[in-house]
Amino acid sequence: WYNPIIQHGEVDFRDPRRDHTHGRIWRVTYTGKPLVERPRLVDASTADLLQQLESPDGWTRRQAQRLLKERGPDVLVAAKSWARQLDNTHPEFHRRRLEALWVYLAHDVVEPELLESLLVCRDAGVRAAATRIIGDWHERLTDPLALLEQRVADDHPRVRLEAIRALALIPDPRSIEIAARALDPATERTYQYEVEGERKPAAPEPLVWDEWLDYALFLTARELQPVWEPALLSGQINFDGNARHMAYILKSAGSPATVPALLRMLAVGQVDEASQADVLDVIASFGRAEDLQHLLQLAIDSQLDGVGHRYLHALVEAFHRHKGRPSGPFDGLISRADQAAPAVTAT
Repeated sequence: WYNPIIQHGEVDFRDPRRDHTHGRIWRVTYTGKPLVERPRLVDASTADLLQQLESPDGWTRRQAQRLLKERGPDVLVAAKSWARQLDNTHPEFHRRRLEALWVYLAHDVVEPELLESLLVCRDAGVRAAATRIIGDWHERLTDPLALLEQRVADDHPRVRLEAIRALALIPDPRSIEIAARALDPATERTYQYEVEGERKPAAPEPLVWDEWLDYALFLTARELQPVWEPALLSGQINFDGNARHMAYILKSAGSPATVPALLRMLAVGQVDEASQADVLDVIASFGRAEDLQHLLQLAIDSQLDGVGHRYLHALVEAFHRHKGRPSGPFDGLISRADQAAPAVTAT
């Protein structure tokens, strides 16, 4: 099970460090049972190859997909017919329709009707796979951002992750605003169950936010930064006035140029108490001297109350993190120090 050389061919196979007594498990068999017979696919008809997409064996499905790709786009007519005649009561119904969508993807032919129906099916894995395809086809879909806006609200984390990464492929300033909505809990399920022939919505589940979603949103913020940063500075986007969303994206991007946008939101009271810590953390991390001066003035104007106290702590953090100091004098703060609480004075 252990080999000090973990590469395949980068190190000579005669290298004495290689373990010659252990190896990989290439195939598992059931004692006393015959092996699964592999179907002869090369000479199979297109209809038979499509039928093999229903196989429970992954190898068989992959080889059938490869051969359907090699036969050219003429197979798409048969693929559409096959997908429409599938048994919708079968447990694998949605996965099999996904196989049909992958046939279209292999031939780079957009099939929006099948795509959109899979985006709202009950199988979260299928919804996630279909969401990824939006990124591949976004230039030829009517409104890919609208489709992804619903996917970032999905109650399954894998669907949200695929939506966040698909948005990274769409160079539109609204993409990052939509991606940031993945931070919010689901308000309603984006798909419906089939119950006795009727489509009924299911109750939402609590949002699961994990390190993978966190990294996906971080990457999307960094990759789309050349698109959204100018739009934010020019006022074209504002993250729907959501300070928490903006703070998360700005912290991911690490951009000092966009800190004034957060300061403006602070100044006009658009940052609720729950989001203040995130906003001040970004200002403390990336604020320039003029930004810190603005924050100092906000602290003074607040009459050094509890909010002003938090602003002062952010200024202290800025100094500790990168020796950041306000660009102007401290006269206004010093003249009011005797009016402040002892904790504020100490800060």
